[in-house]
Amino acid sequence: MENKSCTKCGLEKPLTEFYKRLGDTTAKCKICIKSEMKERYVANPEKDKEYSKKNIENFTQIKVKNILNNTVRTIQKKRKSPKLNGTLKTQTMKKNVVKEDVKKIHISLHGVIL
Repeated sequence: MENKSCTKCGLEKPLTEFYKRLGDTTAKCKICIKSEMKERYVANPEKDKEYSKKNIENFTQIKVKNILNNTVRTIQKKRKSPKLNGTLKTQTMKKNVVKEDVKKIHISLHGVIL
């Protein structure tokens, strides 16, 4: 297993002690990143709370969007291409079926139509 030096504490640690990001690892180890985040919060907790309150709606929208996208991908993988008179349905027909499933899921989650 390879090792890497943390740019903050300077200790050489295994790669499992670093977060993965964009196909690589972070420059600082997990412990140093967590301690920086804690220090930042302790220094100004109101700023962190204000940020959370301000962006809670955006976080929720992103989460719902990710859930819907993952559901669509799952449906597309599980569903086999149905045949219509011996020929495969067109791409648009497949997309319409997936859109209908997404609408049903959205209605079941939120009780409203997109």
